[in-house]
Amino acid sequence: MIRRPRRWRSRTRRGVAAGKWYQRITGLGFIKKLFLPCFTLTAFCVGLAYGSWTRACSGMSCPSIALLEGYQPRQTAKVYAADGRLITELGAERRTVLTFDEISPAVHAAFVASEDRRFYNHRGIDWLGIPRAALVNLGQFRFAEGFSTITMQLARNVFPDRLPAHKDPRRKLREMKVALEIERTYDKNRILELYLNQLYLGGRAFGVEAAAQRFFGKSAQDVNVAEAATLAAVARNPMFYDPRRNPDHTLRRRNVVLNVMRDQDYLTPLEAEQWKALPLEVSSRVDYGDVAPYFVEWIRRQLFDRYG
Repeated sequence: MIRRPRRWRSRTRRGVAAGKWYQRITGLGFIKKLFLPCFTLTAFCVGLAYGSWTRACSGMSCPSIALLEGYQPRQTAKVYAADGRLITELGAERRTVLTFDEISPAVHAAFVASEDRRFYNHRGIDWLGIPRAALVNLGQFRFAEGFSTITMQLARNVFPDRLPAHKDPRRKLREMKVALEIERTYDKNRILELYLNQLYLGGRAFGVEAAAQRFFGKSAQDVNVAEAATLAAVARNPMFYDPRRNPDHTLRRRNVVLNVMRDQDYLTPLEAEQWKALPLEVSSRVDYGDVAPYFVEWIRRQLFDRYG
């Protein structure tokens, strides 16, 4: 009897073993064992997500956007001198409401570019931004980046009691549902107008008009591109990017906003470089309290006694 060489026999056995292993992993049984757990896990996750979404606003936990129909943000009482100068503003929230057309287009562009670049394309939720934010947060093992759109920010700014700012998945779902409802009811310009009049920009200044007056001594109608980018920079973190307290941080953030505006074709590369070359200039007037303080206090008491 002819005996096969040992080396050849060993290779044959390895080949047979490999073939059996290949048949195992490609066989129907193995596919079932792999497919069924994956399918079950996927179905569970989808069901959990759907159930959470449908119950997000159960029990009247979501605010009604009908309140926005006649919504009038709180504004301050303003005291003017005989020559028309604004002497002071009285109230907890310094705010002057402007219409969309009264706000500089540079302000519109700066905030859309830096806060929600797909604002005019989505319907309240930027679904493309969710995976990106999830990957960033997983990579840093913390909530380093969110996916809030301008509409979602408006929802929590207008309804802070019902949609508090703390990071909570249930609150986020409610915020998303309210944002979708807002988008179904109002056009984009109205949403942006409400947002720019409502957001907090530091120093008791609410809305871009109050902030422009506080930082630049001018109306939000008259700010230039660099000043509009500064307002958008401050909105990211009003305390950290306060141009008086941290001018270096604010300048760097302002230039980031200008770069983003360039990348999204609001500015040409040459225009962006020209605006970035400008120094950060803020009004020398820190507050209104340095003008006729005794007279202002007398007026405040008169108004308080009459109107409370």
